[in-house]
Amino acid sequence: MRDSSGLSRREREVLLQLGSGLTNRQIAARLGISSNTVDKHVQQVLKKLQVRNRVQAAILVHQAV
Repeated sequence: MRDSSGLSRREREVLLQLGSGLTNRQIAARLGISSNTVDKHVQQVLKKLQVRNRVQAAILVHQAV
């Protein structure tokens, strides 16, 4: 299932963790997936949200809350 931004459920989970300031390794450990998978999700999140980096994505998370 995708939300209005086009993010999948897993991409939203990764985005929320990213918004907490976690590294890819920390996100991977929390979600039980590989850090390579997290990296791919982060790349897709940045692309779909049309932001340049994870800081900008984190800012969007905090603005939405």
